[in-house]
Amino acid sequence: MELDEFWSFVEGIQPELELFGNGILKYVEDNLRSSNRLGILKIPAQKPRLKDKKSALGKVVRKNYGNPTVQMTDLVGIRFVALLHEDVDAISEIIKGGPWEYSLDREYEKEKLASPTTFTYQSNHFIITSRRNEFSKKIGIQEGLRCEVQVRTLLQHAYSELTHDTIYKPGDVLPPPQAHRLVARSAALIESTDDLFMQTVEQLRDCEATALTWFDGLCKLYCEVIGPDSNGFDPSVNIEFQVAFKDIAPVQNLELIKDFWLGASGKAFADMVRRRISDRYLFTQPMVLAIYVALPRVQHQFTRLWPYESLSTELDLIFSDLGLTRQ
Repeated sequence: MELDEFWSFVEGIQPELELFGNGILKYVEDNLRSSNRLGILKIPAQKPRLKDKKSALGKVVRKNYGNPTVQMTDLVGIRFVALLHEDVDAISEIIKGGPWEYSLDREYEKEKLASPTTFTYQSNHFIITSRRNEFSKKIGIQEGLRCEVQVRTLLQHAYSELTHDTIYKPGDVLPPPQAHRLVARSAALIESTDDLFMQTVEQLRDCEATALTWFDGLCKLYCEVIGPDSNGFDPSVNIEFQVAFKDIAPVQNLELIKDFWLGASGKAFADMVRRRISDRYLFTQPMVLAIYVALPRVQHQFTRLWPYESLSTELDLIFSDLGLTRQ
């Protein structure tokens, strides 16, 4: 096929390619939005990129395509950039379940297993092909159009931006061997950093889960022994307190706190808490239950660890209720 003939073909289908790309973009974003995960896109997905004439014809020449109308699969492209590998996996699963045919032109995890000692370009590349169905009819495209979709992490994207036009498509000047060595080192560093990000997130999630379990338990206990939440329980304030006192066992021990407030000794203190709800913020929050229980046991540590200067006067009231002197 002559180059002019090929470009005439491309120009004829470009409006449909753009519609196809926009349809894929909307499908992925709608699915992320419905699961409240649109925020995993750390760079907003740009509108589909149509391959320009210079790039398209140059690729035909370089690749020696016999039939570029079929073999060139990236006449339109979309890129999704997330922070973590698990986010890349989530986006990839949405693509795999879409109303089209797909193939994986590049899959990072498989390439890593196939060449464990090689550190290079990292990304998932999908080739998506339209088929005759309601999706194609709705957006007004024909069967057989193709779109390349790249899904990568933020660090992988940075690597790609650096190397795409300088290492893999260097033009007239060939990069020196030292440059190839440096980008291989950076690829290895990116893989390690991505893994460290995932480990960090997993630890933060474990910590958050523990804090939320503690908070939920105190909320239920507060409603049971003090009364319903009429002022608004604030998770951030309560969990900040829980984190500040993470090493103080009586604060963390829900069973100990429950035994106190559900026992006879807790009734008098419950009346004290209720009397102050109308004008004392601390007494409207579930963490107050942990304070009454923990203070007598770790009195000397409370002032040092207490994170809320604006609530110091209210903390003094609890010291007084317990017959203690603040140190």
